Amino acid sequence: MKAYTTRVGAGPFPTELVDEVGDKLRSVGREYGTTTGRPRRCGWLDIVAMRYTHRINNFTTLNLTKLDVLSDLQEVKLGVAYKYNGKVLDSYPSSLEVLSQCTVEYETFPGWMTDISKARFFEDLPPACLTYIERIEELTGCNIGWVRFDFRLAENNQLLFRWAWVLDARRWQFASHNYLLQHNKILTK
Repeated sequence: MKAYTTRVGAGPFPTELVDEVGDKLRSVGREYGTTTGRPRRCGWLDIVAMRYTHRINNFTTLNLTKLDVLSDLQEVKLGVAYKYNGKVLDSYPSSLEVLSQCTVEYETFPGWMTDISKARFFEDLPPACLTYIERIEELTGCNIGWVRFDFRLAENNQLLFRWAWVLDARRWQFASHNYLLQHNKILTK
């Protein structure tokens, strides 16, 4: 999933940013249709939609992409709840009419205001960036195992591994980045 949300076409988009921040996400992230060149709609990461998607698909791990697109923002937000008629909804609405009338409750985080595209390990990311990632994990109930930068912006076009499935002692296990380093499963610094 992207570190922010995008949509094409019409329809409800609760976390959509129809302002200069949305324009910046579109421009920096190059959010334009491949075939048509039409601008994509951009907004803050919609945790309500992600929780719903996770509940349906039962992900074990997520890949967080385009995190570096947020690097120049003073603050970043997560859309954490929908309100309809003044009440917080306990799940994603099944009605487009209800969805179009929802307001969003946000959690706001300080931006990291630094280029993260040269990071090789999770530990290289700024604390504010790690806080953002950890909060996404808490809210979605799913681990983020990899971070991928926008390959057109990043100097290093690699994945940052945090967790990975490894074959160890003839069984697959979910291993942390530190485990992988200690057991020479990936390149070290």
